[in-house]
Order: sequence, then C-alpha cells, then structure tokens
Amino acid sequence: MPPAAPAAEWIDQRHALERWLAELPSAASPGLDTEFMRRNTFHPQLALLQLGWDGRYALVDPLAFDIGDALRPRLGATNTVVVMHSAGEDLETLAPFLPEGPGTLFDTQIAAAFAGMGLGMSYRALVAELAGVELDKGETRSDWMQRPLTESQCSYATLDVVYLDTIHAQLAERLQQRDRTAWHAEDCERLKQRASRYGRAVAGVR
Repeated sequence: MPPAAPAAEWIDQRHALERWLAELPSAASPGLDTEFMRRNTFHPQLALLQLGWDGRYALVDPLAFDIGDALRPRLGATNTVVVMHSAGEDLETLAPFLPEGPGTLFDTQIAAAFAGMGLGMSYRALVAELAGVELDKGETRSDWMQRPLTESQCSYATLDVVYLDTIHAQLAERLQQRDRTAWHAEDCERLKQRASRYGRAVAGVR
C-alpha cells in the first residue's frame, strides 16, 4: 500500500516562498521536483514546484506569482546543493525562473548509475531500493494546470520529494566509496549547462 504523504504548505505568494527558503539551514540540501504540462505548446509549462527538506515540504504554485525572484537568491547560490531526480526536463522547465539552474545539482538518477545500480533508474525504483517504500505513480498524467489540485495530486506531488533526503545521503556515500563523486559532479554540471543553453535558446525565439 502506498505511504501517506506528510503535510505540505501550499505557497501561492512570493513572501511565503521567500520565508520558506529563508528558514532553511545554511547547510541544507533541499529536494526539488516539478510537475509540468505540454499543452498546445512545444515548450513545457511549469505547473507546480515541490520543495522538501528535513520533514518540511512546500507545494509552490507558479501560476499564482513569478517564482523566479524568490528562488534565485537561495537555490541559485553556489553553496546550495539541490537534490533532484532525472533533472533534465525539470531544469529546462525551470529555465525561465532559474536560468543558470541550482547552485550545485545532485541528480539521484545519475548518482545511481555511478553507484553501480543501473542506468536510468526511476525515482520509484530508487525509493523502493534505498528506502524500502513502494510509491504510487497514478497521478503521472494528471492535469497539473487545473486549480484547485485534488488531494490525490497534492499527495503524489509531495511524495515526489519526501524521499530525496534519504536517497541523497545513501547515494553520496556510495559515490564516495567508489571514488565517483567527482565524475558525478561533472555530469551534473553538464546537465545544468545544457538546460541553461536550452533556456537561452527558448528566450531568444520568444
């Protein structure tokens, strides 16, 4: 049976997002995920941003306000490690708001590959392997642009960041044991740069 999602704060105002980010400890490595849609457009439209760290979770509504000015000072800082899974499309979706990507990216899918767990592992498979939890992917094809979101959608979205803390810690240790930390960092940096180029290209044709 899928786990119950913990409570998450719904954020639809800039000051609330700034407060949530300001309350993160300086050494925090927040988890981040997005839900996006491709509705009548070639480029993805950001529909929801999920954040999590140490039992605190936020669902941020990018349809309600411009999230970029609140995100960049903290998540774009070079000393901030942001944990994401299979971050390529998420970074492209975030490019209008976070043009250079997070300060430091830790991609758990890339880490799993360097840790010898296999290529292209899904978040669901990784959580099952490292946290012993089976996640439900039933809301994958939901309409994330609708408002209000359903309780099921909010639960699904929250669970997408709940286990990033756990798998980040375990994968970082495995990378260190295999002497692959630097290789992982290089691949994550390349992923960031590719998304930034995409963002600049999109901005240039709008």
